[in-house]
Amino acid sequence: MNNHSDDSEEPFTYGDDYYEENGVQANDRNPSPPHELQQNLEAVLGDSIGQTAFSKHWVLTTLMRLMDEVKLDVKTVENDEDQVEDVDEDFQNELCQLWDMSMNNEVAKYLEEFKAVDILSDVISKSKAPRVTEICVGILGNMACDAYICASMMLNEKLVDMMLMLLKGSDTPTLVETTRLLHTCFSNKQTSKPWNEAIKGYPEVQIDLQFILQSSTNSDLLKSTTEFVGILLDSDDELCLNWADEALVISLLEAIKQVGYNHSDALEPYLHIFQLFSTSETGVEALMKCTDDLLEFLLKYLYGVCEDEIVGLDEHGNCLASAISTISVLFPSSSFTAKNMAELMRCLLKILDPLYPLISSKMSDNIQNDVNGKKETNTVTETQNLNENNLDSVKNLDNNNLTVLQENQILYSVLQRYLCDIVLSFYSEITKVTEEVESNEGSEITAEPYYLNALQYLESSCSRERIYKMFHTLNDSENNDDELIPIFDKISKSHSLQRLQRIVSDFKDGKAYDRSNSNQETRA
Repeated sequence: MNNHSDDSEEPFTYGDDYYEENGVQANDRNPSPPHELQQNLEAVLGDSIGQTAFSKHWVLTTLMRLMDEVKLDVKTVENDEDQVEDVDEDFQNELCQLWDMSMNNEVAKYLEEFKAVDILSDVISKSKAPRVTEICVGILGNMACDAYICASMMLNEKLVDMMLMLLKGSDTPTLVETTRLLHTCFSNKQTSKPWNEAIKGYPEVQIDLQFILQSSTNSDLLKSTTEFVGILLDSDDELCLNWADEALVISLLEAIKQVGYNHSDALEPYLHIFQLFSTSETGVEALMKCTDDLLEFLLKYLYGVCEDEIVGLDEHGNCLASAISTISVLFPSSSFTAKNMAELMRCLLKILDPLYPLISSKMSDNIQNDVNGKKETNTVTETQNLNENNLDSVKNLDNNNLTVLQENQILYSVLQRYLCDIVLSFYSEITKVTEEVESNEGSEITAEPYYLNALQYLESSCSRERIYKMFHTLNDSENNDDELIPIFDKISKSHSLQRLQRIVSDFKDGKAYDRSNSNQETRA
């Protein structure tokens, strides 16, 4: 125990003589540091990288040894082309330590200061050892997390060309690190454009990535590859148009067979890419060529999410928006959709079930209370055009909640638009059938309408509460100039759906459904 008062000098600045003179026994205090360490303290600190405990000398020595190993590797290959061996295990472990250290920003900057990017690029270009290549690319990937280093990498044409050429390789760990490095570089908006231009000069990059998606069974590689493709297409509209073809869609669907149809982080980039394609005519054409296979995946994904008693919007929101947006551009182009129309309608209304209250109540309460006082509202109309300007006014929400709010609004908008399209499509089909009957002098059309099983689900199985939420959503739509509720009324009457007719009538009369008593109806 240290018995000195607080205003005394720190004990480690005194030698043992000082303590003996002041009557302090050795066992009453912390031991003094070795005399040699005190003398060389500045030298020890001078070898540290920044504020870290990592040694500059060790890093430089490791880089020097790496260059020597590569020179030896080149000579070995020149003498015997069939002999390709990795460095010994001890040195691999040291390189892995350097790889881990490079995650530290101060270490990354120190490596950049000593031209590590050039050194590692040279090693990659010459080495025939797969693990050395993987580790070097991994170190560059960690260094690229620094914006300045990432920008300097962009200027290194040799490195850029080499990273794109590595996509032709067959070593899975190296491909994982290569795609991660490319993803990191494209995540930096300041450096993504030059990389885009480089990729446009290498049209075979798309072929290489498609080959990985079609042939790999490694989950890490498939995840990093699709994340890279997603951010690449998101960063350049021209590339997104040029790459939107049937071959890439087929490759993505093949990879999904390995990933599975259940919701996961690995599945999110696939859904995002399909949604990107759905925003352009060229992309829609590519999706349409794979309609049945694509819808099979998308519907299985929706069914899986909707197996839960209550759909979790926080973890599924973005993926659901992407999936529904993609389904909407394919609807109703496939017999696959018609066969599954009832189940699709069930999923859409089950997603709307927890979503509508969040949009109509939580968002409205926050915005109205913070902006317009204590006015209460249960409608979506006033919050429908929520944007960044009025989001800034929601003072009670932190950044995370604002993000969730925006994601829910996007999902609601996508779902609302699709429900409107479905109703209008149903009505269009009814009108067409009626005209056909009239043109055939009253003879009946025997073919069953594709939407009939969805209407039967609403008539016999769907709760009144969920149907009300759908009607509110249709009412709040910008497309309500088409008078969607009266159109729905005509649809239900044309097929003699009596329960649905009553629900439509009650909704139009302003009767609210009381969930606490299924037999009770009250005026809204």
